[in-house]
Amino acid sequence: MKALKASHLLDHGRAYTANAVVGIPTGVDGLDQCTRGLPIGLMLLAGRHASGHELLARQIALNVSRTGSTPVIWFSTKFSGEFLMSLFLAHIEADQALTANQTLTIIDTPRLTLDMMRTKLAELLDIENGSRALVIVDDLEILLKSCPPESIGKIEIAHQLRSAALAHNASLMICCGLSRKLEERKNKTPCLSDLKRISPFVLEADQVMAAYYSHYYEPEGFPEDEWRILILKNRNGCHGSVGMPRTMLPW
Repeated sequence: MKALKASHLLDHGRAYTANAVVGIPTGVDGLDQCTRGLPIGLMLLAGRHASGHELLARQIALNVSRTGSTPVIWFSTKFSGEFLMSLFLAHIEADQALTANQTLTIIDTPRLTLDMMRTKLAELLDIENGSRALVIVDDLEILLKSCPPESIGKIEIAHQLRSAALAHNASLMICCGLSRKLEERKNKTPCLSDLKRISPFVLEADQVMAAYYSHYYEPEGFPEDEWRILILKNRNGCHGSVGMPRTMLPW
């Protein structure tokens, strides 16, 4: 349970009314204007192979950590900390961003559990000062494998994840895949139905975004520099499509 000062709530209320960024700014051109920032709560960042959703997650993590005021915790379930750092360094100005502050923490664990996540959040985040944090989990499937379905269902897992994010005043971003059936249909633009397999997480999520690199599917119909992020669900702002900068192409 959190107790919030009326003045703090008033500031957020004014931001909502003015259509300003109310969540954590991503630092990505055009994305904050549409999404109004990353929400405090649960968000999904989805994509198929070569769509660039994990690349976007890394870029957002770098941008947020660059401010030096917002802690960023990355739970790496797929890569070692050393290899993940090599991926970070592939980004423009990453070296400077990573050495200029100490707000990015990488926790590499191939078997992440809800209890482990809660313990680390309590250890690393100070909720008393009211500051916000960005927490990223790089693979929802691996997280689900660590939580046997016979002991706890997807609905309860999704609820506990969002509750943990709210309790620590954090935006919990979870990277996930889209249905393979997307590859079979003519229109390969992602939609919420492509996340039907993890629908409890979609219902709990405050924001759902999907990366779409159209040139990968139709090289003759779309230019190489056309890469979009689709906002499929957003409690803070609008829905729609945001074109990504050329410097962030997903290859």
